[in-house]
Amino acid sequence: MPAEINDFTRYFANYGPINFNIEEKKDGTFVAVSTDFKYGSIITSAKNMKKLDEEIKDAILTAFEIPSAFANEAKVIQEGSRELRYATVK
Repeated sequence: MPAEINDFTRYFANYGPINFNIEEKKDGTFVAVSTDFKYGSIITSAKNMKKLDEEIKDAILTAFEIPSAFANEAKVIQEGSRELRYATVK
């Protein structure tokens, strides 16, 4: 397992979930921008909300340099049904 997963887990333990603002563009694309990521911004987009959820999870892994092959070990989850807040299983 990559050492970056330890950094990833420690980040969420110290800072809590990463929140995202969502904007729908004129072409119908949804753009998600993190509002409280401590190391900069995480930005991604998709054509629908289901795909956006997948893209946000992938973007979070990318921000921590975790290969997508380790997505199950990292366990990025969406918290709540009406907010886009992402965390990891503790």
